[in-house]
Amino acid sequence: MAVESIFLFRRINTAIMFCSGLGFFYLFVKKRNHPAIQSRSVVITGFVTFSFPLFNLVSLFEQKVSGVSQCFLSCFYKDMVQCVGIGVFLYMAARLVFIYVLHKEKLHNMKRFYLQVKDSSNNYGTDQISRTGTEGIEMSSRTDTQSELNEDFSLFNVEIELKNVEQNYYQKRHLISGRFLTIGLTLHYIIFFLLTLIDYFTTPNREIGGECANETSKVVIRAILAVIQVLIMAYLVFKIRKINDLYKIKIEIYGIVIVLLIYNIINVSLNLAEDRVKQDIALYITAYFILFFVLVWPLYLTYKKFDQNILTKDGENEETFHRNLENILKDKRTLPYFIEFAKKDYSIENVSFYSAIQQLRKVKKNRKKKRISSKIISTFISTNGALTLNLESETRTKCLADYEQDRLGENCFDVALAEVFVLMAHSTYPQFLASENYQQMITEVNLEQQQVRFND
Repeated sequence: MAVESIFLFRRINTAIMFCSGLGFFYLFVKKRNHPAIQSRSVVITGFVTFSFPLFNLVSLFEQKVSGVSQCFLSCFYKDMVQCVGIGVFLYMAARLVFIYVLHKEKLHNMKRFYLQVKDSSNNYGTDQISRTGTEGIEMSSRTDTQSELNEDFSLFNVEIELKNVEQNYYQKRHLISGRFLTIGLTLHYIIFFLLTLIDYFTTPNREIGGECANETSKVVIRAILAVIQVLIMAYLVFKIRKINDLYKIKIEIYGIVIVLLIYNIINVSLNLAEDRVKQDIALYITAYFILFFVLVWPLYLTYKKFDQNILTKDGENEETFHRNLENILKDKRTLPYFIEFAKKDYSIENVSFYSAIQQLRKVKKNRKKKRISSKIISTFISTNGALTLNLESETRTKCLADYEQDRLGENCFDVALAEVFVLMAHSTYPQFLASENYQQMITEVNLEQQQVRFND
């Protein structure tokens, strides 16, 4: 009865894994740009998951033909899958350590530059006061005007640089913390693999229902590895207590801790270890749970949380297409990536103009608004400006005429802004979607930080 139960259990899990494999192939074919699909470990695990039921079917056929309770093909394949799995995790660990070494110096320089910019921003007002105090009333008035002008356009220098550096610094630090968390999980999988090797080399009879040797040394080694496992998982639980749990990392870790405790209790216990059927059930439950954790759970959560409209413009209407671009420009997490690409695309003037208009709309004082408008005219609208826009001649003429006649109102730049936005939507934005900056934005902003909702 026990042997029949475990065969039934294997058939059910074979069906579950087969369905999971089909779901993986659907995502792999239909959603190639999906962030979860781009992980090599997920891809390898997905193919292994899909092929595992095929070997199980061959195993069941061999059992019916030969009448044996455990065929050599399925045993060999199971061990091979475990070796492939541990190889993937070792590769992940080595890659993450290598990435950390590359980013360590960059992170240090980023932090130092961030502190320098912050100090210069804080000391700017003090320097201006000391200068005006020594150079008289006329210099004070002139410096005050220049100080206000610089303060108005800090978007183009200190403030925007400070915000970008601050965001990138904390984002990189969060990214490295996540990589250390992954390395800790990798150590956990290595220990789990050692437990499997002990089972393989110390069990004289690998048939289902066979008796298992219970040497004292074997039990002691298992107990030591079990304690190390629990300590690693406890450290991870402590490490993630303050992490942003958008993708329910804590639930995954807590679930793994519970399953590992049950598994280790079954393995270490002298009474249950004698029953190979119960031990195999524990092994299957743990193995399938880990496959679920590595493949199904991340794919489901990423697919559910990530907004699919930003992944591809196929099937997007014009309204959705423009709204996605607008939200990228408004979000302080995604704007640096778009600015970086705009510099390479030689279209930074469009992004700067859009940001300047958004800053202008936040100003309430008329005097300050007039100074900002004057600066926008000289920088973007004038043909001799530092960042001259590619505008229609009628639009440029109207803006310059309004400026000369002192008729710059709140909505005087709307026509120019509309032209710039359409130009970005049909030129810069589509190229940005196919760039490395966009892929980096998806990975670092959406997966490591938190979800960016591009649509309302």
